[in-house]
Amino acid sequence: MTKHDIEILTIPPATLRYLPRLLILFVGSGCAALIYEVVWLQLLQLVIGSSGISLGVLLGMFMGGMCLGSLLLPRLISADRHPLRIYAFLELGIRIFGIAILYGMPLLADMYEGFMGHGAAQRAIVAVVCLIPPTV
Repeated sequence: MTKHDIEILTIPPATLRYLPRLLILFVGSGCAALIYEVVWLQLLQLVIGSSGISLGVLLGMFMGGMCLGSLLLPRLISADRHPLRIYAFLELGIRIFGIAILYGMPLLADMYEGFMGHGAAQRAIVAVVCLIPPTV
């Protein structure tokens, strides 16, 4: 027996009982994240267009926001907190931002058409305003 096998055998049965539920929650969360990405992409393409530059900017902002969030979270939240509680609050925050983006997109579309041109920098600004808060 290896050390890893011994560690698996010493996991309390109560912990193993909740493992399938946690796996279902994590799979559901990943599916929701993919759905959010596609919906936000479609919504933002209505505002900033669907050129290759727009798609690259959107994808960069989405991935950059997740990277920024993974760098900031350990610095902002102590390790003493329960990980599932933190995860639940993060999912709640994503849900709130998702609803805000859904209802705020028409306002942003009017502002973008009225005040900005159609260059890559303006598209990046719109993508940052929309995607960085929920992805962080």
